[in-house]
Amino acid sequence: MAKQELMRATKTLKNVTVIPKPSPDMAFQAFKMLADAHHEYRMTVQVETTKREAINAWRDVNIGKIEQQTEFLKAYLAETFKERRHSIDEMFERLDKGIEAGNMDLVNMAMESITTIVKSSPLKEAEKIIQALNDPNIEKIEF
Repeated sequence: MAKQELMRATKTLKNVTVIPKPSPDMAFQAFKMLADAHHEYRMTVQVETTKREAINAWRDVNIGKIEQQTEFLKAYLAETFKERRHSIDEMFERLDKGIEAGNMDLVNMAMESITTIVKSSPLKEAEKIIQALNDPNIEKIEF
């Protein structure tokens, strides 16, 4: 039985490829493969670092743009509501004067003006401004 196992093992060993003794050329090729892999790794690191830097720059530019748009929109809305308040206060003063004087033309004009001011929405205008701010083709926004 041991003899049969020995014969099977011998047959199996005949089928195994024997690794040749390394030659200086094989060592050089292995070193070249290692150097090439290292060079490729360095190039990949450089490319990926450049991509990350570009992404960070894009992020910073867009965050700055959003911050500027936010400040602009806040200022726009504050000024718009301030102007509306002033106009509405002025129209109510005219309304009061018209009522006191019994001047129905002044009362009607004041009421129409108040209605017109209240009907218009500064938020709709703000929406148009936001769209204009995000449109790269628009160079100037006028009010």
